[in-house]
Amino acid sequence: ALREAIIGVDFVKMDIEGNEAKAICSISSSDWGDLEMMLEVGSEKNAIEIFEHTQQIGLNVFTQQKGWTKAETLSDIPTSYYEGSLFLTKKPLIFWG
Repeated sequence: ALREAIIGVDFVKMDIEGNEAKAICSISSSDWGDLEMMLEVGSEKNAIEIFEHTQQIGLNVFTQQKGWTKAETLSDIPTSYYEGSLFLTKKPLIFWG
């Protein structure tokens, strides 16, 4: 129950070996608040599910393979760790440091 585990949390680094779509899709827009998350995507199926869910709930997705710019299309989402990580946030920009 990821939804329960993120209460009061502001950052999650998630590596759950192929279960990332199930976890992300269990979290609603109101659950995100100040939460930000870094994760790898393990498959094309998971990439599709994550992209569709984040679009539905208004979550911003930034992708390492595009120099940490915002993912605009499904093709921007990595389908394996070889292609880099994702950063999810409700904020319009990401701030490092």
